[in-house]
Amino acid sequence: MPKDKQTPISKDSVYVNSRTYGEHWRAKRGSKTPASLNASLQKSALDMQEANKVALLIKSRLDPFRYNFMGGLIWQKLVKEFKRQAKEEKAFHTENFDGMDIWNLYPLSRFRAYISCQCQTGPLGLAVTIHLNRHPDFKRSFVDSYRISMLAIFPDFEKMEAHDEGCISDPVFLKEALAPLLFHFPVPQEAKHYLLVLKIEGAEKGKPNNNYTIKAMQFIRGGKIS
Repeated sequence: MPKDKQTPISKDSVYVNSRTYGEHWRAKRGSKTPASLNASLQKSALDMQEANKVALLIKSRLDPFRYNFMGGLIWQKLVKEFKRQAKEEKAFHTENFDGMDIWNLYPLSRFRAYISCQCQTGPLGLAVTIHLNRHPDFKRSFVDSYRISMLAIFPDFEKMEAHDEGCISDPVFLKEALAPLLFHFPVPQEAKHYLLVLKIEGAEKGKPNNNYTIKAMQFIRGGKIS
């Protein structure tokens, strides 16, 4: 039975309105018998804390690169994947992000151009070659060209630090013949992982247009530094 409806039980009591007893005072939950979590819930809470830290590490490097393409649910995607890694694999990595769009509402696939990415690491750094099977279809009459930018993120999951490098291609005009695009990134010493972000922007006379419908961003490749 509930205590006196008018008199607080203690300074830690709370006033509640229950279906069974109506309005009354009761002790705060856990104030008499400490609440406890089972081992599974405790592990899940710790995994979530670690996933949030790693997700923030990546997102802090990503956000300046997508300054003109903010939005979507990329934070939730990052946390979900890193929490899965913490639970199942016990170690964080960047190998499960290939093809993940930054914003699902504006996916890269809608431009109907298949983009492949070849990566090679060596003494001089990370060399990336981008191939397109056709020019993107932006479905806008004023678009006569486009630009591809890339961001390379090099996270250190042990020190919880990250380094990034960016590159921008020259404008590619839709009337030009297709050719591979080459990007080169210096690799930080002792780097073990990389994550590549590709941004494509439709342009008019070689100048990008600030229109979300002709932009897309994607984690195009992640992996280990060999």
